[in-house]
Amino acid sequence: MVGCSHFVETRALKQFVAALEEEDLDTLRASTSEDFAEKALRLDESAEDLQLLKIPTKEFEVLEVKEESETSRLVNVRIGESRKTVTYRLIKDDESGKWVVDELYMERRHDGNLKVTKKVTEQMDLYLSCREFLQTLNRKNRAQIEKQMTEEFAGVMHELPDEYFNHLLERIGDVGPSLKKFSPKATLNDDTAVVRLLRGRAGQMDIGMKLVNNRWLVNDLAVEGSDEEGHITSMVKAADGLRSVAIFLKSYSADDKQGIEKVTEARFYKNSIMPGDLKDVTLPPAEAITTKSKMVIRGDRIDIEIPFENQFASLTLKTTDRELGKWQLPGYQVTDVALVHPDSTEGVQKLSSLLTAKARVDLFHQALVKRDLRVLKYSSSHDLNNRVWKDIDSQIMSQLPIELPEEGSLAIEDIVFKGDMTEVYATYGSVPVTYVLRENSGALRIDDVKYPMSGKPNSMKECLEVVIPAYRFAQVAANALPPEQYQAPTNPTELAMLGQHYQSVIGQMRELCSFDFNHGVWKETDVVPDAIFACSEHLTTEVAEIRTTSPDQRVIRFGDEFWGAEVKVVREQGSYRVDEVKLVAGQNSSYDLKVAARDQLNEQGRYLRSLYPLAALPGGEAELPADTALAQESPAELENFDFQPAAAQQQAVPPIERKTAFGESNQIQQVGGWDDFQNMEEVKPAVATQPKTAEPNPFKIMDQAPQSQSPSPVSPSPQSPSPESEYEDASDFLEEFPPLEAFPGQ
Repeated sequence: MVGCSHFVETRALKQFVAALEEEDLDTLRASTSEDFAEKALRLDESAEDLQLLKIPTKEFEVLEVKEESETSRLVNVRIGESRKTVTYRLIKDDESGKWVVDELYMERRHDGNLKVTKKVTEQMDLYLSCREFLQTLNRKNRAQIEKQMTEEFAGVMHELPDEYFNHLLERIGDVGPSLKKFSPKATLNDDTAVVRLLRGRAGQMDIGMKLVNNRWLVNDLAVEGSDEEGHITSMVKAADGLRSVAIFLKSYSADDKQGIEKVTEARFYKNSIMPGDLKDVTLPPAEAITTKSKMVIRGDRIDIEIPFENQFASLTLKTTDRELGKWQLPGYQVTDVALVHPDSTEGVQKLSSLLTAKARVDLFHQALVKRDLRVLKYSSSHDLNNRVWKDIDSQIMSQLPIELPEEGSLAIEDIVFKGDMTEVYATYGSVPVTYVLRENSGALRIDDVKYPMSGKPNSMKECLEVVIPAYRFAQVAANALPPEQYQAPTNPTELAMLGQHYQSVIGQMRELCSFDFNHGVWKETDVVPDAIFACSEHLTTEVAEIRTTSPDQRVIRFGDEFWGAEVKVVREQGSYRVDEVKLVAGQNSSYDLKVAARDQLNEQGRYLRSLYPLAALPGGEAELPADTALAQESPAELENFDFQPAAAQQQAVPPIERKTAFGESNQIQQVGGWDDFQNMEEVKPAVATQPKTAEPNPFKIMDQAPQSQSPSPVSPSPQSPSPESEYEDASDFLEEFPPLEAFPGQ
């Protein structure tokens, strides 16, 4: 029953509820305020849409009336016999003097079980704004569509060419089914909302709304398709990406590199666009986008395919770090472009390869024939730098078996694109040459050069990777002989300097030699055996052959049968290392360097303290028994005593002519020098001139030396790069190479 004391309120509510139940729009407008009618009843479909809110129309009872003012009252009513209540605000109309409905407050469940009170006018305003937007989309009126968008959304859409704008409308599809069966589901916050609509078989559509100056405007749009290509996860992102594509293609057609730079990633622009001639490669015009064009948004990346001339251009874009609200700046930049030929053997052609392949090849080729290590490093891929260039200097560079004449012209005959790899076929004089290029940090870099080489692999990278360890071994061996002032140390200081020199040589050798070579020769020693000193002469001859003996082993033959060497290298820990060195000094004369060095160390001793026991003592003074002649000398005579080391360390003659200092039992007496090596039958064993005396503390200087000592002045430290080297290891290579024009001297 309705109380008689609330007759005025009850009559106003009954009129509103009856019109609502009958969907009588005129009566609803007459029984509500102007503000209510403007927000909730402004469209012809408003009465129908009000049913979406499920406002109770059953018999009700007024429970309480609270006066807010003389012209405003809050009326709380109970619906039927339930506990459900609804609160109305009634206001007195100025013209008619009647009480009309100005607002309804209803409880809604939010985020599951949380109950919140919502205004009906807000919800209806949101629904009607969505319906108005769909009606405008259906009419395809561009100006009206942009008026119903936020400033950012409308600003980006407004800058799109008509072809791109229409393409996005086509991606949205027919919104007629959504209007016919308008059943939105909304998630409403303070000033933002998301409205989900069904589009029949086409899937669903989410409309993002934002309240701006008491008006709901479209902030974004997401469309579900039948497959990934039909999805648009964000219409704002799609429009922003298409805007960059339009600017890129329009500027490309006009040969406007400054315009391209505005919407292109810096690395892609510097490495591909800037050094290239845009007239060499044709891309589709900006207006070429059609219904057959495809666009897929994946997180911060957009992939767009635009068909033209029996092929299509594939553009990849990524988001920029644009400040919030700076929609005038590009939100996406082009990071890669490729031409795809689906019905051709040409496959995928990268724009970077098409524009810069010839320039890259020409630059690298000139550096290769001139042996310009700096330019070669700049022009090479990370893999080629790691495997070939990073550990050499100009001395080794001048020795490498490149086998290309310095004079001649390079003629490019064909370019074949294979995804990220490009092959450039050319002739250099009469020599066929194939350059292999790969994408490297957004730029095209030389990864290998292939041309016929007698007795060696046709791959320059494979050939040089194998021979460089042998050349480095020879370089260290050539510097292994200590300076003359330290060859016969007579005091602890000179002995310490000799030890530092040997330490530097041994450290470099350990990096270059295999595990077996290190175990047999360089393990637990601070002495460089005599056999190492002159082997470099055999390893600097011409490389005659490279044989593959197993997947991880190669044998390099230097020189010929009369003079040269055979070096076996093995792959350990990802790089080749010297495992065996056999020196050749005649048809029937060979010399295993590893065996000879190992045996020599085992015979004469592996430590300086055992070779120079007197010099290792404090101050160089001898602490010998009293019955020795040396101990009977006076101190003054002791200072003038002419100390002579063991004959094995004397340097009175060049090391190549020295004889070993051991007796008949010496198994490697024939390796005392190269004259002995060539005339082994004439060699006579030398006699040891100094006994080995046991001392309580024979090598205090070396024991007290710090762990890191300064390298020898005559041999490079293994940690120090050569002057020509820009990088110490692979991790130091530039992630981003400078463009061709930025390279010094180019």
